Amino acid sequence: MIVTRKIVELSKGVACELLVTPALYGVAARRGIDLTSDANAGGQGVFVSYIKMMYCAAVNAWEVKAVDSPEMGAFPYKYSEFDAWAWEDPKRFIGVVTFMYEALTGRSLKEGAIEEKKKRK
Repeated sequence: MIVTRKIVELSKGVACELLVTPALYGVAARRGIDLTSDANAGGQGVFVSYIKMMYCAAVNAWEVKAVDSPEMGAFPYKYSEFDAWAWEDPKRFIGVVTFMYEALTGRSLKEGAIEEKKKRK
């Protein structure tokens, strides 16, 4: 079974749920968020793209819950909270990136890397 939900503590006492499903791409489109990274930006550009993806996964979780509980109101977090968390705690953020990759592809990063190597040969 693929796990698609994860709780992340953005700051002390501020927990946020992520729902990592393909629907997060729809969230990005509706909010005008570009999830692609600039090829010239290198690793930093990829890092920022994954921060945006994490933010969209949080909005996705909120929107799904709000279907049954409309009193939840608007999404309460700011993109800047996700950005700050990722840069302040890159080890934990990389753990979230790994989780998101596995949830969206159904395979581990290691399996994905092996597959990419085979494609390049």
